[in-house]
Amino acid sequence: MHEASAFLPPGQKVGPYTIECVLGHGANGIAYLAHDRTLDRKVVLKEHYPQGLCARDADSHCLIPLDEDTESLFAESVNQFIRETRLIASLEHPAIIRIHRVFSLSPTTCFYVMPLLEGGTLRDVIHSGKRIPPRTIISWLQTLVSALDCLNQHHIVHLDIKPGNILFTGEGQPVLADFGTASLRPPHGTVNILAHSAYSAPELFTENTSPDIRADQYSLAACFYELMTSYPWNTMSGKVGEAHAGELLASLAQKEKALRCVSCLLVQNLSRKREERSLSPEEWLTGMDHALRSDRRRRLRSRIMTIAAVMLVTGGALTWGLYKTGVLTQETRKNPEDLLVEELLQEPEIAAFNRESREFHNYYSRMFLNLANKKEASVRKTLETINAARNAEELEQIRQTWRRQQELDNMTLLAAERVYAIKGKGLVQQYQHLTSPVWFRSWKRNHPGSCSDDVLPPSSPQFLPRIFPYPLHNPSYISESRLRINAASGNVTRALEKKAQEFGIYKTSYPDGTPRNPKISDKTDLGSPVQNHESFKLTR
Repeated sequence: MHEASAFLPPGQKVGPYTIECVLGHGANGIAYLAHDRTLDRKVVLKEHYPQGLCARDADSHCLIPLDEDTESLFAESVNQFIRETRLIASLEHPAIIRIHRVFSLSPTTCFYVMPLLEGGTLRDVIHSGKRIPPRTIISWLQTLVSALDCLNQHHIVHLDIKPGNILFTGEGQPVLADFGTASLRPPHGTVNILAHSAYSAPELFTENTSPDIRADQYSLAACFYELMTSYPWNTMSGKVGEAHAGELLASLAQKEKALRCVSCLLVQNLSRKREERSLSPEEWLTGMDHALRSDRRRRLRSRIMTIAAVMLVTGGALTWGLYKTGVLTQETRKNPEDLLVEELLQEPEIAAFNRESREFHNYYSRMFLNLANKKEASVRKTLETINAARNAEELEQIRQTWRRQQELDNMTLLAAERVYAIKGKGLVQQYQHLTSPVWFRSWKRNHPGSCSDDVLPPSSPQFLPRIFPYPLHNPSYISESRLRINAASGNVTRALEKKAQEFGIYKTSYPDGTPRNPKISDKTDLGSPVQNHESFKLTR
């Protein structure tokens, strides 16, 4: 065997896949663009290729240990690659790359297959120099921190988060990829870190380190620091420290106020001391959500205050303009009739009549409506009694009782109408003089200049409804109560007739064959005509 190039050549068949080109490579693997011959689609193959531990055989294109000293380490790395790739493939999160399958060409040559994402990488976005809207940056950050939270729940650390390993879908959604250095976080002990990048957490550069998810939080914060500031990040260069990063982000927050709610947490997770970072991605997410809600409330208050200030200034300017033009100081022009009505309504005698007539209406409207309510309640009970009748004798007793009740109700209603008529007539007679020409001439003498001579007197049809708004003749509540009482009485009459027919008491014709209208009784509704109260109208 002799060594060949580290990369598989184009056209090389790897299972059902054909290599097209190399997409990239790192310290732990090589990524190829390949064609899936089975499903006729483009995919990405990631080959496990730890530098310094293996080489490629030129004949078989399989990987072999570099020497006897590295053989055991290489074999262990292969087993760990397969084990952890299968674990990552079981994760369900939109921001974690989907792994379709993992397979081996030999015990030492392993691949996994993932979809081809055509949206580019975060490195491409940074180098493009285009301004990314703050809301988009915040959305990307929340999505990727949520992916870290998913990894943390399964005790996985990525350990190689950098702009080139954050891919984008065609719809522009970020996806965390390249888990070549990912590792299960052991409860105790250390993790063998095979590679470092400029975005790696400081603790990964120490020997016998025991990294946790906070190392990935540091790397993600470094990536977004570079995205937001366009200032290159290098953990070990010393060019950018925590204080400098804080100053840059604070300056950026002044320009992009929408980023102010996440910049503080970004600086916190850039701390070189692991203990000073967020305890977990969940805490980082919670802090961002709280900061975003507070920012939305602050912006809402600011908008409300701005609108209120604009309305206040606009209203003040409009009021001042109307005042200066004299619109606000002009009195509403009224015709002589309007002025006369206003003065007459303030006259003590007219005001006293309107007050007493209003109280009169309030009292009798309640009384007549109460009579109607009592009648309807009585009818409901009578209908229940009719439905419960078991024979003709019981029905006849109900009919007699109902007739007596009708007579009593009729007398009550007529008495109420009589009292209403007498009281109303007395009230009208008391103030009848208010509509006489003599009173009006006397009033004009006592109020000189109140109106011209051509103004109509209060007794004219145009003035009466305006000066006396509570007429005492034929109010609507009397006719309404009578209609309700008659309707209720009619229900009882029909119920009695129907029940009588059920018992076979009444025939549809006389014995000689003459048709008849089967009525249970004489007319039982209160059909007396409404009394005409024209006699106590306010007239001349």
